[in-house]
Amino acid sequence: MLPDPRALKPVGARVIIEIEGRPGVSKGGIELPKELNVEKVKPKAGRIIAAGPGKQTSKALIPMPVAVGDRVIFDAFLREQGNPLATVDGTEYCLANAFDLIAIVDDEVDVTLF
Repeated sequence: MLPDPRALKPVGARVIIEIEGRPGVSKGGIELPKELNVEKVKPKAGRIIAAGPGKQTSKALIPMPVAVGDRVIFDAFLREQGNPLATVDGTEYCLANAFDLIAIVDDEVDVTLF
């Protein structure tokens, strides 16, 4: 059984992101054919549920550019580069490097426009 991602504590500059939406399903709930590869090219959005302390260099700790609770946009390819974490109770989570994220966005922003 997989652990609850909220119980995990990322190290370094890593974050755990609760991914918005379901891959391969349209906003209306229609299952999209895998041949479309729509999910592979569009940026994704999610909320950070856990974050490490930052990136340690030989001289100092570089603080995190994001915080728990931030809604972020990240490249869809991020999940294909060895970053998927788990699907727990139908919710998908991703482990990523905070410095690989694209942007922090307001809750009101419709990320399907990107």
